[in-house]
Amino acid sequence: MNSGGSLYALEIGGVVSDNKLGAPSGAPGMSAPDLYSADNGGPQNPARQKMVALRVTLLRLHKTLLDMERRRYERARGQIGNSYEFLQLVLKDPWFDWLHRLSELIVQIDETLDNRDPEHPTTEEDAKALMARAKSLLAPSESGSEFQKNYFLALQQSPDVVLLHSEVMRLLGR
Repeated sequence: MNSGGSLYALEIGGVVSDNKLGAPSGAPGMSAPDLYSADNGGPQNPARQKMVALRVTLLRLHKTLLDMERRRYERARGQIGNSYEFLQLVLKDPWFDWLHRLSELIVQIDETLDNRDPEHPTTEEDAKALMARAKSLLAPSESGSEFQKNYFLALQQSPDVVLLHSEVMRLLGR
């Protein structure tokens, strides 16, 4: 973070997005519970800490799945030119559509964490609802939703996905 207080840019798989929550540029190296502790209840808010830890782990899982899908896409259809082209494919190409469910969950967690109203901090009910949604989404199945089917295949193909899945399940209390 420069002295002007600018936000850092988060790069995931070559796709850059602004950090909506204003975490300083050192944030990617911080542990999950410290990431947003300065706002909305700080370290005294266990529900918020759960959501931050879940968010960070889901971002790592999302990046791993994006990288895996990019490799599969390039094997099937040829090289993707640059980060902008990749972003357009992720947003618009049906190949990557299944990953939108995970993106939507992460955005919902971001919106919950972005609540800066001191009168209504992140609650245990908020955390439980988002954790239940994550458990439902991340239930791999050969006969489930499109996401669950693709996630099942990803778990069969990548030890990195298996390790991250295990970490998410630990956070979710399984």
